[in-house]
Amino acid sequence: QAYDAARKTRDALMDARRRLRMDKVEDWGGLTEDQLLKKLVERQVVVTGMKDVGAESEGKSRQSVKCSEGFIGLCRHCLETESENQPTTDQPK
Repeated sequence: QAYDAARKTRDALMDARRRLRMDKVEDWGGLTEDQLLKKLVERQVVVTGMKDVGAESEGKSRQSVKCSEGFIGLCRHCLETESENQPTTDQPK
């Protein structure tokens, strides 16, 4: 009986954790570019590092970004959709 009570308590605790996680869905729609990049790095969708820019810049380096294949495909899809929705300036008014 003690085992059943412990199991029920454990199950109830896991259910409560699951519910809390689902209730705390973040809205990333209002994030700035830097904040969004930080979130994507935390989720390991994007990897950042430092990269040498070349001899002409006297040994300076800049931040490089590597993205996962799925994220690149999603970005391409968004860009294509955005370009399709942009009004063309060639049409007469």
